[in-house]
Amino acid sequence: MWEQFVDALFKYAIDALVCGLASWAVVQWRKLNALQDGLQSMLQLSLIQTHDKRVAQGNISMYERKNFDKRYDSYKILGADGVIDSLVAEVQQLPITTRG
Repeated sequence: MWEQFVDALFKYAIDALVCGLASWAVVQWRKLNALQDGLQSMLQLSLIQTHDKRVAQGNISMYERKNFDKRYDSYKILGADGVIDSLVAEVQQLPITTRG
């Protein structure tokens, strides 16, 4: 009798643990996707702002260009949707200047 009770208890405990872990994994996946989408949006805004400022000025510093390219690479890895590809091409055509 005790064996049946322990077996049933063990079975339900395992089922509850698996269900709990699955629920936790779904929540973590949703959070990760939200962080990815948010970061991609922030990178996109930053790239657009740099584009607008530098195209209006007609040049870009070496440091800003390197930083711009790194942000664009990260943006692409996060799942770029092609929205800013033409803007990036414009920035990449700007002459590079040195400061001071």
